[in-house]
Amino acid sequence: MEISIFLILGIFLVLLLGILFILFFKVSKKKPLSNIAEKENELKRVVMRLKDKSLSSTELKDITEIILKDYSKIDKFSIYEEIILRITLHPNTNTNIILNFDKELLKSNPLYKKDISKALADALAFRSI
Repeated sequence: MEISIFLILGIFLVLLLGILFILFFKVSKKKPLSNIAEKENELKRVVMRLKDKSLSSTELKDITEIILKDYSKIDKFSIYEEIILRITLHPNTNTNIILNFDKELLKSNPLYKKDISKALADALAFRSI
């Protein structure tokens, strides 16, 4: 009789430990999602800076370097599409800024080569209108 009580207690403790273990990993998996959202919000703030038409070429180049350094891996392409458009249409941009951004972004994201090239072509076409 004593053995069955210890057996039941042992099984209960193992199950309790298993449940705690599962809950711990569920909670820890949610943190990266908030980090991704934070990173996306930070990137959107940087994009907002690109809307400032008074930025000089040097400032524009600095912002593109920050994007390439801190956010070079594409998670959500629509944001990068907007970045390409804003850089290309900015009044103080130049060929070097555009081509360097395009080259470095392609280097970091070879799977997005077609999308990046299309976004750049569309932005350049829009600029010529």
